[in-house]
Amino acid sequence: MNKLAIGTIVAFEDVLTRRVLQGTIVYSHDGLVRIKTPDGKLQTRLIDRVKPVCHLPAKPDIKSRFQYMQQVVEMVANGDTASAIISGQAGLGKTNEVLKTLSNLGLEKDVDYSLVKGFTSSRGLYEQLYNFNGMLTVFDDCDSALKDRISASILKGALDSYSERKISWLVKASTMDADIPRCFDYDGRIIFITNKLISELDKPLCTRSLVIDLEMNKEEILERIEYILPEIKGFGMADKREALNFIHTIAATINQLNIRTLLMVLRMRKAHPNNWQDLAKYSVTN
Repeated sequence: MNKLAIGTIVAFEDVLTRRVLQGTIVYSHDGLVRIKTPDGKLQTRLIDRVKPVCHLPAKPDIKSRFQYMQQVVEMVANGDTASAIISGQAGLGKTNEVLKTLSNLGLEKDVDYSLVKGFTSSRGLYEQLYNFNGMLTVFDDCDSALKDRISASILKGALDSYSERKISWLVKASTMDADIPRCFDYDGRIIFITNKLISELDKPLCTRSLVIDLEMNKEEILERIEYILPEIKGFGMADKREALNFIHTIAATINQLNIRTLLMVLRMRKAHPNNWQDLAKYSVTN
């Protein structure tokens, strides 16, 4: 029987989705291990179903990683590199920071760059890249494109590091625009913002781009919320501080901790000033 020490970082499959997850062993006995994932959840597996991963150097602190993200966004916007992938959990300010960085560079949406949000089909992706060829396109929350084989192939062509990037569409479709060719040379730039974690992304996509990993554990999420607290509008600083202090006390029981959690607590505090704590605890931990 294999033996894995407490503190070992391991990879294992999610039972339902079959996604590869990572975590740290916190308990090991009699052929079973308990694994703590970065979001604070505990998973139990047979020891033979987990695999140790190579030790990785510690990540920079979350403030530094957001600064690196800003620098990479500037590089793509200025044409110093063709593409970037920004990866991390939802609701922690990735998109806001990307758009703020572009704005600070003097770029305007729909003038200097195109923003695509939500679901996109493979054909829609192909037409988007053709129609905005030569420009910067920001894809936000378009994770469906990563699951579709054709969309992933199109993205690989667009993100390639070669001087000539050729994108092809060789499948007949009833909705095809006759004015769009079936093959073209792409010279635009792409920033792809995804809620998928680095371990879930297609490796060939990652090797074609600059990748910023913004995955956070709960301590880092709380640090991030603390940092942007002054930027949250509509509430007094004392109210925001009280709400965040409350979240600290129940953070271990919150499944989806992010900036939206703070906003929900603040709204409940405003609507029910006399008993907001009980309501908030019940709401955000279920």
